[in-house]
Amino acid sequence: DRLPQARQDVIDTLRDRHQGEEDVTVISQAAVLATFDRVLSSLTYTLAGMMRYLQSPRGSDLPPGETASSEAARDSCAAYVTAIRVTSLAIAASLAVAEEYVSADAAEDQQAALTGVIDSELDLEPDDDTFTALSDLRASLVAALSETASTLPRLREISANSPTPALVLAFDLYEDIDRED
Repeated sequence: DRLPQARQDVIDTLRDRHQGEEDVTVISQAAVLATFDRVLSSLTYTLAGMMRYLQSPRGSDLPPGETASSEAARDSCAAYVTAIRVTSLAIAASLAVAEEYVSADAAEDQQAALTGVIDSELDLEPDDDTFTALSDLRASLVAALSETASTLPRLREISANSPTPALVLAFDLYEDIDRED
């Protein structure tokens, strides 16, 4: 509802700061997510095509056995797969940090899920550069989501023995009826 007006306000402000020149493009988070989805889909289809080719009769054209060229082909495929996994993790971490969480619990759950995947990738013993990049990504993700979680409320489960109006619960819990939500 207010998004078009906010978008226009951002454009107007930036145009004023850039001496009247409109040299920016304002896009929504949904557009960024859709773009990432298309990029990741393309990468997935490419990888699937490579794997299908390698498993097809034409894929048998790759030199068999332990020759230098067959090893190079396998190494190239492995490097490509690793690059896709690491890039996907970086994108997922970036989106997780940009997400607006409603509770500390939600931010911490996302942090645990992503650090678990990063840890699994680190367990594969990647090369030194990839290991360093993943370790840095993990540390940045933990720092950012921990900071986000520290500013958010915690979820609590409240059990009532009988139906209780929200206003009564709000007063019992917070001594404030304005917090009935």
